[in-house]
Amino acid sequence: MDLALEVGPSHVTLVVADDGRGFDPYASHPGHFGLQLMCEQAMAVGAALELVSAPGGGTQVRVRVGRRR
Repeated sequence: MDLALEVGPSHVTLVVADDGRGFDPYASHPGHFGLQLMCEQAMAVGAALELVSAPGGGTQVRVRVGRRR
């Protein structure tokens, strides 16, 4: 698993990535609310959440939020 924190002049981005088995993020996952909850939490603080995954290709979650001054 890799973690990266990118700090720019107007935003902060947290990236979490792994080289696991991955999954289809567009497929239905009944009974699994983790991704939905992450999206809701990101939106609640004004952040953007991006998820990239594919079966056999690992997963990357990127959360970007504007910096407060």
